[in-house]
This record gives sequence, C-alpha cells and structure tokens, in this order.
Amino acid sequence: MIRIRRFEERCVRLYSSEAVCGFLHLYIGEEAVAAGLLGALEPEDAVVSTYRDHGHALARGVPMGPVFLELRTYRFRAHSMYDADRYRTKTEIEEWKVRDPIPRLFDELCATGTLKPEDRAALETAVGAEIDAAVTAAEAAPLEPVADLTRHVYAERK
Repeated sequence: MIRIRRFEERCVRLYSSEAVCGFLHLYIGEEAVAAGLLGALEPEDAVVSTYRDHGHALARGVPMGPVFLELRTYRFRAHSMYDADRYRTKTEIEEWKVRDPIPRLFDELCATGTLKPEDRAALETAVGAEIDAAVTAAEAAPLEPVADLTRHVYAERK
C-alpha cells in the first residue's frame, strides 16, 4: 500500500510540474483494494481495469489468501488532477483521512510489536529510492515514436 501511495504522490508532483500531461486519475485512498484483492489472485489470473490500474499493477504479487470483501474506500484527492473537487467539503475529506489505511496499519503493527517505528522510516526510504529510480529511468527514456502511438489499439491486420 505504501508503494502505491508514494507513487501516487510522486505522480501528483510530476503532474503539477507539468512533467506529466493529460488526465491523471489517482488511486490515493484506494490502496487497500489493490493490495488486498490482487494479493488473493494466482499468477495466472488476469486483471482487467479501465483506469486507475497503476495501483493494481504495483500491488500485483502481494501474497494473501482468497477472500470476498466489500471494500469501502475514499479518495483523498479529486477524481482526477483536472477535477476542481467542488462536490465535497474539506471537512468530509479530513474525516476520511483519519481512517487512512496506511498510517492505521503502521500504528497497529507497531502496537503489536510486529514493526518498529524505524522500520517504517526504512521502508519509506526504500520506496522513495525505488520511485526516484523509476522516474529517472522514465525521464531518460526516449519518447514513443508518433507512428507507434496507435499500435495495439486495434488488432493488427496480417
């Protein structure tokens, strides 16, 4: 979950600095869905998503047993980076932030002695370095050739 959250936060910064263009539909506040449900899948199970699938991709491979859950989540940010987010109050958002699964999980793990506070700091540092490396690699990569932009949109004729 923390990898997804930090990735999303980095996307916000990249979008805000205009390094990323277009629409950005964030997964912030929904991390438990990907971590929980995708962790219950077998490696051969397919995942189909229409958008916000980057959270699912980052969570793929997290081990967890099969379960059926109704998951009620809340996005702490607007529907997309383009959305002015005028359909809810700041109070409502703050009320939901108290229920944020990431700090709650860390608090529980620390309370039970499963995790030490310094373990969280180490995890945050490792995930930050991982995301920094991914952003550096993406920024250094060549742009997709314009001729390839529509490849794999439709089945290619043989």
